[in-house]
Amino acid sequence: MSGRILSCQNLEIIAQNEIILNQLSLDIDLTEGNVIYGANNSGKTLLCESIFANYEQIRGILKVCDFSLNPISAADKSNLRRKLGYLPQFGNLLLHKTVRVNLLLAINASDRIVDTPADTQIEELLKSFNCLHLLKKQVSFLSYSQQKIIGFLRAIIHKPKFIIIDDLSSHLDDDTVNSIITKLELLRSRENTSYVIFQHNLNRLAIHSAKSYEIVEKNIVNLNS
Repeated sequence: MSGRILSCQNLEIIAQNEIILNQLSLDIDLTEGNVIYGANNSGKTLLCESIFANYEQIRGILKVCDFSLNPISAADKSNLRRKLGYLPQFGNLLLHKTVRVNLLLAINASDRIVDTPADTQIEELLKSFNCLHLLKKQVSFLSYSQQKIIGFLRAIIHKPKFIIIDDLSSHLDDDTVNSIITKLELLRSRENTSYVIFQHNLNRLAIHSAKSYEIVEKNIVNLNS
């Protein structure tokens, strides 16, 4: 893999024939943490979805984990997503399945080979967020905050190369947000994982090691001094 996990050059993201983000240029290096802020309707979620290879129309260059997304074949899209962990704004869980099944599906879909049995991985990860009691619960019976936590665990359980989070702090208290940030930084240092968090610009995150950007007038502004 090259030295960059994400590269955008002159990228336009288009929805319903309207240019939402225009002439976007952004590079994220391997093992890097990033936060991208933006107001409502600024294009944060569309950029998240585009990075996950789920877009209506794009122009320009978009590369993720050395895969070119414009265009991308069905086979490459499948291979790319095995390297990604994605927590979308409205969840990534199968509501009619239990927490265990959701996490097991994420492990089975990955291309990583580990010695630890899947159920042991699941239980250890749930314990780290004091959620072991939710193991056999059906997701539809969980609170929004519990679903958000389980969604995050589903995004990281296979130790992806690149983690994408849309709207981290909604439905979560400060302690839980800080626990998630701690886990992301642990993955970054131990597994060489990169991450990007998309966040409303009113809810700033205290991540001193992460680079910060803001979506302003359809483009990205570097906030790092």
